[in-house]
Amino acid sequence: MLDKGAHVFQVCRWMARAREAAWKLSDLVRMRKERILNAGNPVGYLVGLLKAAENGEKITDYAPGAMDTVADEIRAANARKHQEEKEAAMRRLEYTLVEWASPGGLRWVRTEKNAENGRMYLENPMVDPTAVPKEAISVKLLDSYVQAGSAKVIFDYGPSYAEDNSQGLELIQQSVRNISRR
Repeated sequence: MLDKGAHVFQVCRWMARAREAAWKLSDLVRMRKERILNAGNPVGYLVGLLKAAENGEKITDYAPGAMDTVADEIRAANARKHQEEKEAAMRRLEYTLVEWASPGGLRWVRTEKNAENGRMYLENPMVDPTAVPKEAISVKLLDSYVQAGSAKVIFDYGPSYAEDNSQGLELIQQSVRNISRR
């Protein structure tokens, strides 16, 4: 990078920034060597790559021809980030009942494991067991409301559900063992 116009002090700062982002600058350079060397502004490309690492974007090996333009690369990075955020929200809110102070009034949203959407109720389904869901809401959107404080988890029904499943599974396994002994 020094013969491409970078100064020694810049490289040292980049190394420190990369370490703070849990990377080694040499690894980033090695992974994208072809792209850096072929870039019109190699120093700018490396700085952009370093910023992506600092922002927590997934940095992968670049295979020439896999991405035709920088715009394609940015779109792919944004799609990966959106998918990771959605999966994280699904893990955080699995098996919960969330009370949401929506603009239309209080709503209750019940979420399931690995579900992208929660079921929204106009009445609290714990108070009124006959309540039926009216519509769906994205778990990622609901998670943003929880993070902002306009929604809160009021009930977590995952542990009891998992316990019921494990007891049932244990009975099945015991039955299989008894059958195999005969």
